[in-house]
Amino acid sequence: MLTLIGLTTALAMARSRRLLVREVSETARRANLARFLPAEIAPLVGEDDLATWRQGRRQQGTILFIDIRGFTAYAEKLDPARLSILISSFRRRVVRATEAFGGVVDKFIGDGALVVFGIPEPQSDDCTRAIACAHRLLALIDRWNIKRGFDPPVRVGIGIHSGELYYGLVGDDHRLEFTVLGDTVNVAAKIEQATKRFDTALLASETVVLRARQQPSWQAVCREPLGGRGEHVAVFIYTGTKPAG
Repeated sequence: MLTLIGLTTALAMARSRRLLVREVSETARRANLARFLPAEIAPLVGEDDLATWRQGRRQQGTILFIDIRGFTAYAEKLDPARLSILISSFRRRVVRATEAFGGVVDKFIGDGALVVFGIPEPQSDDCTRAIACAHRLLALIDRWNIKRGFDPPVRVGIGIHSGELYYGLVGDDHRLEFTVLGDTVNVAAKIEQATKRFDTALLASETVVLRARQQPSWQAVCREPLGGRGEHVAVFIYTGTKPAG
């Protein structure tokens, strides 16, 4: 009887150890995923089959690109330590505005960022929230300039576009990366670059303006082939007032 009790206890302890090791391993795996994935995506990957996420998914989404204007001038004037502080401060403001409106920071690219609205599931107000995020970003940058007294002041360009996109995971368990791809992403990037040409901080595609139902607050500035397929895209500038007529 004592032998049987001892054997049962040993088996129970062995089973508990296996469960503990498995739980620790799963916790470590999720922590590793969280290091490389957006906070909104990592928990979902832990629940779902990783292979499904690697296959990716096509759906509607809204892309916001933001980039610091004239960053080379700052890079030349600041030492590496202060430049690092500048970039970190900028990124904190991007994260703050993005989280306030339910977006996801896909990635930071040097002095810029790619923000997505509509993942993991598209929402009817994705474009509205993307525009609101852009306005919040511009307000945060303005307050940042006043607080720090930057000379010249930090200026940014923001471009927004909405349409079909692909998102998923690439890489292996040691270095997974969440990525968003497609013509919608490319067009949003080109609209952001167009802010330089029109000397403005915010531009959006006609699709974004129409879906947000904000036509009175925007005015068309050009229609040109921005997409990879040569499709002509109407680009709008924010005016904040109803156009005359």
